[in-house]
Amino acid sequence: NNLFNPKSSSKIYVSRSTWAYLTIQAYQSTYAKGYGSLVANPLFVNATSGDFRLQTTSPAIDKGVSIGVSYDIKGTTRPLGAANDIGAYEIK
Repeated sequence: NNLFNPKSSSKIYVSRSTWAYLTIQAYQSTYAKGYGSLVANPLFVNATSGDFRLQTTSPAIDKGVSIGVSYDIKGTTRPLGAANDIGAYEIK
């Protein structure tokens, strides 16, 4: 469950040893991982000040894959919607 926010491309960094950048689709098919991930602006409340909660319009809401974690970083039950939210916080 990762949400990548690329600054200048839609590719993600895969390996420091090979300096590989792949699209999320290529990463998923090559490594059979990352199925709960997407490439988009996460729309954090205020990342500059360290507030990484999701805005109500975030594309990360209800897009996570359950990995058996029942609570977010603040103790809020997961999921509150159709699926887990990507990130440390589950939005109400």
